[in-house]
Amino acid sequence: MLIFIHVMKSNFSNIFSFLLHLCITIAVAQNNALDFDGSNDYIQITDDNSLDISSSITISAWIYPTNIANKDGILAKRTSTENSGDWALRFTTAGNLRFYIWDGDASNGSTSSNSSISLNTWTHISITHDNSTNTTKFYINGLLDNTSTSLSKNLAGNNSNAYIGWDGQQGDKFYTGKMDEIRIWDDIRTQTEIKANMHTELSGSEANLVAYYNFNDGSGTTPNDLTSNSNNGTMTNMDASSDWVSNNLFAQDYALDFDGTNDQIQIAYNSSLDVSDQVTIEAWVKPSRTDWQTIWMKGTYGYGLALTGSSTSCQSSLKLAFWDQAACASAILSTGTYINNEWNHVAVTVIDNGSNLTVYFYINGVYDGPHTSSQTAISNGGGSSVAYISRQGVGCNCNFMDGAIDELRVWNDVRTQAEIKANMHTELSGSESNLVAYYNFNDGRGTSVLDLTSNNNNGTMTNMDASSDWTNS
Repeated sequence: MLIFIHVMKSNFSNIFSFLLHLCITIAVAQNNALDFDGSNDYIQITDDNSLDISSSITISAWIYPTNIANKDGILAKRTSTENSGDWALRFTTAGNLRFYIWDGDASNGSTSSNSSISLNTWTHISITHDNSTNTTKFYINGLLDNTSTSLSKNLAGNNSNAYIGWDGQQGDKFYTGKMDEIRIWDDIRTQTEIKANMHTELSGSEANLVAYYNFNDGSGTTPNDLTSNSNNGTMTNMDASSDWVSNNLFAQDYALDFDGTNDQIQIAYNSSLDVSDQVTIEAWVKPSRTDWQTIWMKGTYGYGLALTGSSTSCQSSLKLAFWDQAACASAILSTGTYINNEWNHVAVTVIDNGSNLTVYFYINGVYDGPHTSSQTAISNGGGSSVAYISRQGVGCNCNFMDGAIDELRVWNDVRTQAEIKANMHTELSGSESNLVAYYNFNDGRGTSVLDLTSNNNNGTMTNMDASSDWTNS
């Protein structure tokens, strides 16, 4: 955080007090989680009408399990007598997620995720269930893992208490590890909504949010529900001090660091990336390569945005390039230049005029153009073609990015200078009109890169490290 203050000498004491208060405020504004020992630690939440969900439910959490055993409970609303409508989320022996619903008398239905949960790493999980269609969906780190219609039991309101870290019945089936950001909704959250909010803390006032625990209390034995329902929990067999642990999942902005040798991200074909007469590509980049490097390219020399490098082998150095053809000498370059080894916001807009293309570049919001390409149409790089970040498309496994990329956005319209400047310093939700792919790279771990739009143009990191290539932006 940078603070710029211009002040007369006589006001020094007031400013000193302000800065001291600010430092104290920042120091206590920490992100915390709760650590469960797997022996008997759990949180009980007394039943409340707001938790009596009878049609649709979404459960979300960040979990960091250090041990997994069959039937270990993560979240539940259940009693030992199994009331009709009780539910529980537990692990299987293989470490998969399994969601249960009871209709009384120990009769239950259940369904599982396809994938298992890794030990000793933070994983975001989200489960939705819709009574009306018997549809259960499992999302792991924002990606749809399984859709099942085999769970025919129905959620129903009852007087069962809710639990975090235990399934509410099995006397030795407690969760082992850390948990954070527990959210219970009485509606079905879409994948777009899940992805948009999984890296963001909520206010507690969001519609249909019936219970929310961000565990930033930091001490004591009462984790507060931040919704107006006040479904506060009571920690049982847990320490009021030592079981609160720090967690750096939130309030962080990540980027991806590319090695310039072969690091790349591949995005499978999706028709949403086939543009026709308009396109905008924008990103924050911190490049260091001396020669050409690619930010984005579609298919075989389809529409793309590249950088010429500081000592280029083709045309001029430190320019932006709109590159949609094999000949580098025919690429359209910006007049202005970017700066190596510093963060630059770069963008290109292209419009098809029927007989040629009009191209504008933007470097840190400053427009550069118009430029004219003799190409008669915007190329999608061939039919059903994949897209790449940090690779010169299908046509050349080369010209990789050397440096960092953040906030990569692809639009199927021409963004105005005012729109580019207004949003270049702001993260988006993913639901903006005409936004066809959006990567804010706040995943922070793993080898999948989430597209926050509903198009799900998710990327797969290739030749990249699931940990060390994620960097603070």
